[in-house]
Amino acid sequence: MALAAGMNGGAVAMHYQHKVSKIKKARKQGFRARMRTSKGRDIINRQRRQRKMGRSVTCR
Repeated sequence: MALAAGMNGGAVAMHYQHKVSKIKKARKQGFRARMRTSKGRDIINRQRRQRKMGRSVTCR
């Protein structure tokens, strides 16, 4: 664990950011999860109207 100087000069342990699995995130917030519910489909259609989401597949 990394150490940083505290306000009074003492060492304070820094916490690491919570790292979510890419698979868990995709299952919870991904395209297919959105398409399962009517509200999720509303979100997809809103993003399409605002051109934030294209219809092409992007490879990463």
